[in-house]
Amino acid sequence: MSYFLFVLLLVLAVRVNLPIASSWFLWGSSYYLYYPYLSIYLQKVLGDNFSFSFVIFTLAAIPFSLLGGISHRLIGVKASAFLGMFLSGIGLFLIRSSSAPIPLLLSGILTYSFFVSLPNFYSMMSSLDSKCIARVWSISIIPSLFMPLVGGMISQYLGISAVFLIASIISFASGIPVLLLRVTLRGGRGESMKLLPFLSMIPIAMVFPYVYVYLRLNFGFSLEEIGLISTVAEAIGMISSFLSTKNTSRTAMIALLILFSFLGLESEIPYFSITFGLWEAIIPVSLEGSNSVTPQDFGKVNAAQQSGWLIGFVLSYLLGEKSLVFSPIISIILALLVVKSRRLI
Repeated sequence: MSYFLFVLLLVLAVRVNLPIASSWFLWGSSYYLYYPYLSIYLQKVLGDNFSFSFVIFTLAAIPFSLLGGISHRLIGVKASAFLGMFLSGIGLFLIRSSSAPIPLLLSGILTYSFFVSLPNFYSMMSSLDSKCIARVWSISIIPSLFMPLVGGMISQYLGISAVFLIASIISFASGIPVLLLRVTLRGGRGESMKLLPFLSMIPIAMVFPYVYVYLRLNFGFSLEEIGLISTVAEAIGMISSFLSTKNTSRTAMIALLILFSFLGLESEIPYFSITFGLWEAIIPVSLEGSNSVTPQDFGKVNAAQQSGWLIGFVLSYLLGEKSLVFSPIISIILALLVVKSRRLI
């Protein structure tokens, strides 16, 4: 298995810039180690209203995205990418010792500072290759094949706070490779803002807080079992993200949104939760469809995406577990809108 992952990483890396590929691989290792357990930890500390914390985190992500779109003018694009990852690592380190609501929420907000990095990463990728974002995204998902399971084992035997400690160290390291990058950003401006990067985030955000908590509370799945299911889901996301580079963004988005809607069957058959992994392909496809170029462009797109996440999280908070029913409906409606449009909306 490890040999397969190494070969796959090598095959993908030769088609993208190695510093970016290795940076995002490390970031993916950090993210997939802790994210399946973030909702569980938040629910433990904050109680039944834990999903509202995602609303707060997303409100912070919007200005972080806009800041990332302009910070390159002051400190450079590479330093901006490094800074966001470093601050996010500090946030993860603080989460592990946050056992009260206010410190936990402040730590979570700091964790979301990786959105300072994203516009700069996306602009560098776009300058290298129009399909670079989806390919690098595929690389960043590779750790999802084993890190959620590792996180489940760590949380089972060492405690869930240990997951955030290890994730923080990896996050610190993820910004280092990009400092070695040599890239000339493309000039010009992208096309007018499209709606899809905003709209497609809504059904994802609606189920994000509940998809794994639901398995634990309603089906009694252990943390290790949740880690295994998350691993399978992310494997599906990785494959889908890579395959999306073989099709037009419009065709890929229609297929992804329809398949994502099958998540609504989770309440009856828990293993349909693996379709949640398709969110990993929906995001890069929507980004490539935006035709953005500069960090400012991507900063605005990221802010629009987070606005979609914000609406989705608010709906999730209001609807509770019913979000698992309404999210697929919205996903199908979006797919129909893209079908009727001659190109991405």
